[in-house]
Amino acid sequence: MKFGNELIMELDQLDQVSGGTYHEYRELSDFMYDVKNCGKWKKHQTHLDREDDIVDYLREEMGIKANLHGGFLDFINPFTKGIPAEYTDMKTGKALSHQEVLSRVKARFK
Repeated sequence: MKFGNELIMELDQLDQVSGGTYHEYRELSDFMYDVKNCGKWKKHQTHLDREDDIVDYLREEMGIKANLHGGFLDFINPFTKGIPAEYTDMKTGKALSHQEVLSRVKARFK
């Protein structure tokens, strides 16, 4: 969208650039907790909250620091603040997009 000389991004476009919130969490959660994938990361499924399980797995097994910005017990009160997810490659310090993280996770689970 254009406003005068400025290009204005729609909210869905901004989500693609900066990361989303609940939708992105659900993409990771749905993939990782799928029956065929669930056993591959069982040792990290120790928390009451699935978000914490995923964050631990990304950090300990994939070297990705993740802040998904969900709330405690996300199934009761999911991601009400609307803050985009943040991912960082712990070796390089480079910021990663949600799609890069999801691609790495899917490659690891093959």
